[in-house]
Amino acid sequence: GGVEVLPKVEGVAEAPSVLEAGRVAYIHGHDGDMWGARNPLVGIVEPDGSARLLGAALDRPVGDWALDDLSGAAFSPWAPLWDGDGVIVVGPDRACTRLLRLGLDGSHRWLTPHGPCVSSPVRVGEAMVGLQGFHDRFLEVARVDGDATVMSRHNDALAADLAPRVPESVEVVVDGVTVQGWYLAARGRTTPGPAVLYVHGGPHTAYGTRLFFEMQWLADEGFAVTWTNPRGSHSFGEAYAACIDPHWGDPDARDQLAFVEHMAARPEVDAARVGITGGSYGGFMTIYMTAHHQRFSAAVADRGLYDWALDAAGGDFGHALPETFGVDLPWRDPAPLMKYSLLRVAHQVRCPTLIVHGDLDLRCDRTQATALYETLLRAGVTTALCLYPEENHGLSRGGRLDRRKERMRQSAAWFRRFL
Repeated sequence: GGVEVLPKVEGVAEAPSVLEAGRVAYIHGHDGDMWGARNPLVGIVEPDGSARLLGAALDRPVGDWALDDLSGAAFSPWAPLWDGDGVIVVGPDRACTRLLRLGLDGSHRWLTPHGPCVSSPVRVGEAMVGLQGFHDRFLEVARVDGDATVMSRHNDALAADLAPRVPESVEVVVDGVTVQGWYLAARGRTTPGPAVLYVHGGPHTAYGTRLFFEMQWLADEGFAVTWTNPRGSHSFGEAYAACIDPHWGDPDARDQLAFVEHMAARPEVDAARVGITGGSYGGFMTIYMTAHHQRFSAAVADRGLYDWALDAAGGDFGHALPETFGVDLPWRDPAPLMKYSLLRVAHQVRCPTLIVHGDLDLRCDRTQATALYETLLRAGVTTALCLYPEENHGLSRGGRLDRRKERMRQSAAWFRRFL
């Protein structure tokens, strides 16, 4: 009935897994790394009370960081799975979520190949199973044994009906750095037509090899689609992820523009009819890109952070700004945060811009959306604001289905009208 505080490496500990021998494994977050640019690792607490970390030399984060709008696996801490003298964890590697074994002796071994995403490992008797995802198939249960073998067929009929497609893998080199992404042509289009760039949130997450329904659907609606993992994304190493903090938009804007030009050069894309969209950090980048680069003909900014000072007073992580970016709170020193505010440059936006936000968003308070709307309206920009009642920051992934569908219809209608 007593409480004993276990020792741990300084930082945040979550998702513990206890071995009968008295060892505890957990997911370790680095102290002061509130925004998550550094790689989460595995912490081990030994029976003698000593504590240490596993996996640092691999330079890959532990956890599922591959975004999609169906499974909701991203950001969910999955407790390490004990495996003899080691633990099995989920570990993304260059945008592919894989299973990874970390030995207590410091060794590491990937248990699944680079390709399809495999996550959520559990033991079933002597076997280990997980969830396997593909670009063109819905998640299914798979047995993991040196590879991953799909065991269930729950969604075959749905996949046959919707016929999702495998996007083309694309790599571009920017500033000497290879940046990875995907391209999906509008279904059946052979003549030049409109295209859309998707920017992911986080910023320290990544798109992965999972089916992303919204991209597939928009391509079926007649738009070519590109989505990328620019600098700032997880699963390519800490240096790759951290290089954009605190100056969001540099250098990742250059990465995004390179993919836009790659897409615009295709014969089925009209280079003058390119739109941009994204949620959270992707919403921030949508306004950043349209304010600094007159390359886009339409934009949909979704649940974005547009002003740091407002976020310090309204968002659920604004309190972490001083520790994360080395700036003071705005009521003490407003100048540093004003430097990064998009409201300061939003009057430079020229393309029609739809603003989408959940009315109960705690991550990026609705004031972010209303302030941007007022700024664009006063600047004479064609704009509209869609606020969704009772919805929070995860509207596009876990919101009520009728609102999720309406949000997608609004976005497609905006692009159809202005592209």
